[in-house]
Amino acid sequence: MINFNIHRILVFTGSDSGIIVREDAIAEATIGLQIVLPPAPTYLSATAVSSSQITLSWYNLPQNEQGFRIERRTETTDFLSIGSTPENDTTYQDTIDLAEGSYYYYRVYAFIDSINSAFSNSAGALTLPATPTNLAVDTTVSPTQLHLSWVDNSSHEDGFLIERRMVEGQFEVVAAVSANDTSYLNDLLQKYYPQYLRSLQSCFYPFLFYPS
Repeated sequence: MINFNIHRILVFTGSDSGIIVREDAIAEATIGLQIVLPPAPTYLSATAVSSSQITLSWYNLPQNEQGFRIERRTETTDFLSIGSTPENDTTYQDTIDLAEGSYYYYRVYAFIDSINSAFSNSAGALTLPATPTNLAVDTTVSPTQLHLSWVDNSSHEDGFLIERRMVEGQFEVVAAVSANDTSYLNDLLQKYYPQYLRSLQSCFYPFLFYPS
């Protein structure tokens, strides 16, 4: 919110007939402008949803801001503006040139015309490894084994998790293979019993914390 409050300073003397204002004081009167900045957004959070998308959200104190601007930095660059949202919109999807397995840090501020609020807290996220694709199952290896293969699309994974389920039931982890592996030989639990498998890329990253 911007409040335009005009002030002037006058010098006066008192007399029996009332207050006398000095004309030279009026000529020297000072004019002041008081600007009340919009409040800064709070509780900014960043959540990686894929190798190429990070979701931001924040809390907006009720004011008449015109919108919000979003800035981003990496571990080697300074904050740069990457986008904006309309008034009262408190989420933003960042899909601009994100690299998998990389840290990104964000801050947000409200604006009214050329007047900006203070910055929000800083929040960061680590993009996920790229998902493996083209999972295939070869049933000709043996009567009791399945050969799994897939395409590794990541350059930052620590390994892959192999999950399996029966026709009815939940997926369970049955194996883990090393980074850059693209195949796995699976032993059947029951001969000729249908099974369904999937390969999920693991995310064995250490505990993370972000500056604020």
